[in-house]
Amino acid sequence: MARGGLSGREKAAILLITLGRDYSAELYKHMTEEEISQMTISISTTRRIAPELKEQIVDEFYEICLAQKFITEGGIDTIVGIVNSLDRGSERRLLEELELKDPEFTEEIRRHLFVFEDIAKLNNQAVQRILRDVDNNDLAIALKLATDDVSKIIFSNVSKRLADMIKDDMEVMGPVRVKDIEDAQQRIVAVIRKLDDDHEIIIARGEGDDMVV
Repeated sequence: MARGGLSGREKAAILLITLGRDYSAELYKHMTEEEISQMTISISTTRRIAPELKEQIVDEFYEICLAQKFITEGGIDTIVGIVNSLDRGSERRLLEELELKDPEFTEEIRRHLFVFEDIAKLNNQAVQRILRDVDNNDLAIALKLATDDVSKIIFSNVSKRLADMIKDDMEVMGPVRVKDIEDAQQRIVAVIRKLDDDHEIIIARGEGDDMVV
């Protein structure tokens, strides 16, 4: 179904489904009871959604944001929250598209995001706290495409025994699909973002800021 054939409410329902339960729950807090009721019905009656339709709806949302200069107080945080809720592949594609339309706005978003490669900017205490909550299998998969800096800081903050186990797991598992690696990296980033939200670590935002615990 083309996005032009959808009502605004249907598009909103697809957007909320795409963003996932946690972020949708946050958006529900800003709706009236009637809006929540209507949106819940729309979501419950929405069946299978083609991946390309999901991408079209999210793209349209960004186009609206750009058209309305949606960088008001709190606006950038809302957009960053939505970007953070996407899988890494979608996040990368959207930012690339946005950069073609508005490089300055896109850079503002990037400065507020935390991505897997940013682990290299964390201090040892933060990394040690993060590793307590990260699944070791996810770690082994994620490190398959990690930069040298990320691998170095992670292996320097685990015991030699655990480091050897992770390296053995990486070797034994053999080739891994890029998507599976990106998914594992995204799950680790989700752990980091949650710890940041819970104030167990503090990730400083903005160009030139250090990331601290």
